[in-house]
Amino acid sequence: MNRLILIVSVILLNSFTVFAQKFNTEELRKFNNMDMETFKTEIKRTYHYSYYDKTESEDYNLFEYDSPDYKRKISKFDYSNDKTQNRIEYTTVDKKEFEEFKSNMIKLKYKVTGTGTIPGTRETYTDYKLGNLDIRLLVPRKEAGVNEPFTIIIFK
Repeated sequence: MNRLILIVSVILLNSFTVFAQKFNTEELRKFNNMDMETFKTEIKRTYHYSYYDKTESEDYNLFEYDSPDYKRKISKFDYSNDKTQNRIEYTTVDKKEFEEFKSNMIKLKYKVTGTGTIPGTRETYTDYKLGNLDIRLLVPRKEAGVNEPFTIIIFK
């Protein structure tokens, strides 16, 4: 009986860890540097994200994956002709997670290089740079609903 309780406890703890999976700057940069096949394998096997959608064109391939709790999505853009445009987009509806990510960037000495508003969506963005690493943070428009995502874009 105790063994059964222990096994169930371990399974539950592991599932909570999976549902709480968040990424830091280094992990997102690592994903951006992976080729598409390695990324797809890693995001499914290690992080238990599930396939959401794909877009394939002459210019780029895009694969999107959802977290097990459907609160986060990660997308990888792989450009055919200009690999410097490759990027990772990580979205979350968890404002606290987004603010923690932003706070950690500032601790890592990322500097603000620009701000603005995306035409049409009215999302505001802030660009950050550390050496040759570029990150853009997108905040939903003020009148957006509760589940509008916050977006982190990692550029090459």
